[in-house]
Amino acid sequence: MKLQISRSMFGVICLSAAIGLLLYWVMFMNVLPRILRPQASWVLPLISGIVGASCSALFYFAAINLMPSFKWKHKVGSGIVFVRCGDGVLVRTSGGKPIMIHRSFPVKPVLPAKPVRTQRSSKPSWIRALKTSVLVAAVMGGYFMITYAFGTFTPFIAVPSGSMSPTLNIGDLIFVKGVDAEQIHVGDIIVFNVPSPFDRTTPSPIVHRVVEILTENGAIYFRTKGDNESEMDPWIVPSGNVVGIVAGKMPMLGYVILYLRNIYVLASIIAVLAFWTLYPYLKRGGK
Repeated sequence: MKLQISRSMFGVICLSAAIGLLLYWVMFMNVLPRILRPQASWVLPLISGIVGASCSALFYFAAINLMPSFKWKHKVGSGIVFVRCGDGVLVRTSGGKPIMIHRSFPVKPVLPAKPVRTQRSSKPSWIRALKTSVLVAAVMGGYFMITYAFGTFTPFIAVPSGSMSPTLNIGDLIFVKGVDAEQIHVGDIIVFNVPSPFDRTTPSPIVHRVVEILTENGAIYFRTKGDNESEMDPWIVPSGNVVGIVAGKMPMLGYVILYLRNIYVLASIIAVLAFWTLYPYLKRGGK
């Protein structure tokens, strides 16, 4: 049995695959232990480029298969239908009365021609698809350029708590710059993943200030504390858990990221985008 899939359904599949691949890769990069990155400094950008190219291709195929559903449909204009008898003699016109036949000549039967449906050129759809692909590629390319410039795959973080108040407040968007452990000094504000076993109860990443630097067997560790906390953190942060240092901030802009982290808000946005994408397909009855 041959499986047939409409263009709209194929476009929906490509769009879903692109979004799923992109979300999976972003989540993977957020949970990837920092300790693996020095050994894979060239592998990760290569894989990121492959994933970005794959997502761009999937978005492109989704666009060119979904955009045609937005084209204007033109009805075929009404015309005159000639009805002939078995000998090919004209006996009636569409909506008319039988006509008088004074003299008939045998002619070959003429098969009724199928009406030709006129449509607009598909060029605008290709242009829209190309613009969409270029936009997606530009956004992803810009993100990778920013990660390269900041030296970390997490260049932006929203402050989720008031532990660093008044230096950093809830909802501030901070810029994170990746640095080597030797470049971190006491007094620097660092972004780090909570070490085990504290990571079971405390979500990462944490933004706290370095209050002490320890060295053991050539390895560097950090003691941290929130500016608004009375005691130091109970953990010792290995250098491999450090994401980077805080290089700057933009007040209030982090609320956008905090809202998007809410599962209900994210689900609502995905539902709206899915409905907007599937609406032309559903309107045409799945054809």
